[in-house]
Amino acid sequence: MAASGLTVVRAAIAQACERTGVAGDSVDLVVVSKQRSADELLGVYAEGQRVFAENREQGLKQRGDSGLPDDIEWHFVGPLQSRKIASVA
Repeated sequence: MAASGLTVVRAAIAQACERTGVAGDSVDLVVVSKQRSADELLGVYAEGQRVFAENREQGLKQRGDSGLPDDIEWHFVGPLQSRKIASVA
C-alpha cells in the first residue's frame, strides 16, 4: 500500500529534524485546507492531523460552520485586510 501524502510529509519533517538536531515535537505541521471539501479534511483528520489553516476570511468562517470536529486548531495564513481582522479573530 502506498503511503499517503501526509505520511510522506511527516517523514520528511522527521528526517529534517533529525538532520538539524531540532526536536521533532517542536515542529507543527499546518495543513492549508484551501478549496478542499469537508470530506477531504476528515480524511486527513482521521490520519491524526489537527492543525489546519485557511487563507480567506470567508473560507475560515465556512469551516467553522461546516460541522468539522471541535478539536481542530484553525489558523489564518496570508494577507488580511484590516476591516476583516475582527471577523478572523
